[in-house]
Formats: sequence, structure tokens, C-alpha cells
Amino acid sequence: MNGLNTKNHLRDALDRYPLLAQIAINAAVSTGSLLLCTALTPLRLPGLELLGVGVDWPLIWVVSWSVGRLWWVAATGGTVAGLLQDGMTGLTPSHAWGLALVGFLAARLHPRSGETAWVMMALTTFVLVAVSETVMAAQFAYLYGRDASDVWTLHQRVTLCSAILSSLWSPIVSLPLSRWWRMMESLGNRP
Repeated sequence: MNGLNTKNHLRDALDRYPLLAQIAINAAVSTGSLLLCTALTPLRLPGLELLGVGVDWPLIWVVSWSVGRLWWVAATGGTVAGLLQDGMTGLTPSHAWGLALVGFLAARLHPRSGETAWVMMALTTFVLVAVSETVMAAQFAYLYGRDASDVWTLHQRVTLCSAILSSLWSPIVSLPLSRWWRMMESLGNRP
């Protein structure tokens, strides 16, 4: 009951601000959460790493962002997240293609912004990590001339480790952000 009161207090407090201020606050939370997820990418702590592979925080953000949005808005969010990740890791291969596809697919899988169960978000994250990593592997193997057999062998290990970790940690990002965006949508200003 206490969490419900806190949510109503926050909603009531935000409702007192003018629409432009609400939009600015929502944009700041959305942008800040994406930047935080991108900054967490190189973090390797116990529980955040499996066989040298870490959690794909930007992908988790893209899946959370895409639920209930139009496919092109979701794909745009994925592209922006991918470009930010490219800025940290290098442009070849590009993360933008895979994360744009992840955004598109997540929007198509979850077209309504209602309460999506955290188990479904974790399962969606697991599957979409495989999609994103496959796009990356295809870029390595076919666009950048790496040995395809080596790439696809490494791809299996990286995909499985990243999918397990990302799906386990996805509720940490997706639950608060989903609640925030639903609350902002109920106020009438969802980006």
C-alpha cells in the first residue's frame, strides 16, 4: 500500500507542473536512463559477467523503451542506443543495426503498453539478445572479412552468456522505466 501512495504522490506532483515541464522531465529521465545503461556496459562486477561476457544494458533499455510504442519510434530508440554504444566501442561493426532491429521486434511483440509481466520482458530480452548478437556476428563474418567459422563459434558462447545475464538483470531496468513511462502516458505526454 505504501508503494501505491508513493506512486500517486509522484503522479500528483508531476501533474502540477505545466505540460512543457512534464515533457522535459520525461525526456531527462529517458535520456538519463539510456546514458546510464550505456555507461554500465563496460562494468564487470561479480554477477555481471559470465565467461568474459557482460550484461547488454543498452539492449535491455531498448526492449523496455519499445514496449507499446510505434515500430518506427522503437527502431529509432534502438538506433540511438546503438550509436551511443558504437561511440564507446568503435564503429565497426555497428551496434545500431542490431538494436534498431531489436526495437522494431520488441514493439511488434508487445504492441500494448499495459502491464507486461517481468517474466515476459526477461524472455523477450533473452530472445532479442540472440537477434542482436547474430546481426553483429554477420557483420563480422560477411562485411569485415573475418573467418566465418571462428565468428560463428564465438557467437554461440557470447550469445548464450549475454542472453542469460541480460535476461536475469532486465527487471532492474525494465520495471522502473516501464512504470515511469506508463505514468507519464497517463499524464498525456509519452515521447
